[in-house]
Amino acid sequence: MAEILRIREIRAEHFNKRITVEGKVSKIEEIKLEITIATFECKSCGAKYRVSTPKPPSECVRCKGKSFELLPNECEYRDLQQIKIRDTHRAKMPQGFFKTITVNLRGDLIGKVQKGDDVIISGTLKPLISKTGLVKELLLEAETLEIKKRRRK
Repeated sequence: MAEILRIREIRAEHFNKRITVEGKVSKIEEIKLEITIATFECKSCGAKYRVSTPKPPSECVRCKGKSFELLPNECEYRDLQQIKIRDTHRAKMPQGFFKTITVNLRGDLIGKVQKGDDVIISGTLKPLISKTGLVKELLLEAETLEIKKRRRK
């Protein structure tokens, strides 16, 4: 079994790796749609491009145009729900340590948790970088989720 980390124990060595973290659900967002395959149309010649990123191609192969329009009705989507978890350890947090992580839930993980649940989540940890080059937030792309303790109603 993988080592279970507390949020305060996460360091740069964990970025872009699969980790298992323990925390308490502090916020649950509404379910949103995420583009998985985007369709863009070249504004110059009408050529269409299907790409696996929400960013348009850099250049049209047909006419060398650089201006594209997203065609939402021709894109493919999947459900996405974001939650935040916070460290469950009650000792005072040292200054500068992360206290929360944003977690992306997809597929059958959506709608499983309630605010206040204690959870163990495994997934790939990604740093979200600010314009100044500092890590502003941690994002966990969840693969598995276990409810350790359900919140009391």
